[in-house]
Amino acid sequence: MPTQMAVRSKTPKVQTTKMLIGGKWVASARGLTRPIVNPATEETIAEAYDASPLEVNQAVAAAKAA
Repeated sequence: MPTQMAVRSKTPKVQTTKMLIGGKWVASARGLTRPIVNPATEETIAEAYDASPLEVNQAVAAAKAA
């Protein structure tokens, strides 16, 4: 009996992910993103917000307080 193989989309839907700072999902105030690339296929599979120095400091402070 032949088996069926899953067909993958050639153009995956790219999602933009938010940053988790202090228990809340937030977008970058600057609105800049970086691509997340699958190293096996070199396809962009997601976009992640690029944190500003202020957002990095907020995340570090929240982590220290946790």
